Amino acid sequence: MASHRGYWLDRLNKIRYFCVIMMKKLLTVALTAISLISLQGQDLLFGKGKEHEFTITPIGPDDCPMYMTNNTGKPMVIAYEKVSADYNPGWIVSFCDNVNCYSDFIASDTFTTVAANETVNIKISIMSMAKADTAVIKYAVWNKNASSIVKDTLTWTIYMPQSASVNPTLLESALVYPNPSSDFIVLPVGAKDVELVDNLGRRIEHVRITSNRLDLTSYPSGKYTLRFSNNGVVSSQSILRK
Repeated sequence: MASHRGYWLDRLNKIRYFCVIMMKKLLTVALTAISLISLQGQDLLFGKGKEHEFTITPIGPDDCPMYMTNNTGKPMVIAYEKVSADYNPGWIVSFCDNVNCYSDFIASDTFTTVAANETVNIKISIMSMAKADTAVIKYAVWNKNASSIVKDTLTWTIYMPQSASVNPTLLESALVYPNPSSDFIVLPVGAKDVELVDNLGRRIEHVRITSNRLDLTSYPSGKYTLRFSNNGVVSSQSILRK
């Protein structure tokens, strides 16, 4: 009798074990399916997440990009707006989408049309000017053409861990931003004798400088060499007109 009872207890335990294994497998399949459905429903995919940390150098410029991919299967327009920007006012910043660069954290704008499955980025470039601090920048992004607007928030945490003794002349010569640019380059205060040379070595006449801003809008896209003097130091830097 005891042997008969033991046989059925053993069978019952095996059935229970089998049921537990099957339930775990079914749960895994269900969670995977839910995850796939969720991803398919997202207009924007963030391959490396929506929160990034960056450590920058005393001079820079240092680029801090955040990437996103159009997941709609058709062209889309990505809109963005500033949520908050807490950073050292002594830092020099530029903020770029897929066509424009701005010399500040712009309140809002849009990308040019992003193709299906295309990956683009918002890039923040920082020149810390050897000023140690931590910045937290947040921007909301969304598909402007969606019937139901869902906004995602991107967060940059940017560290300049310690101040450094940097030659002031080196700081001045590095003070050219944003680079690359589609419209203008900002030069150091007091820059003079400005020359712009194309990639064939030809000097461009009638360079337009207004309030230390070099206007690039009338020049073709490509690489240029920018030369200028400041405090008796002659500097030369490659720039890119997008």
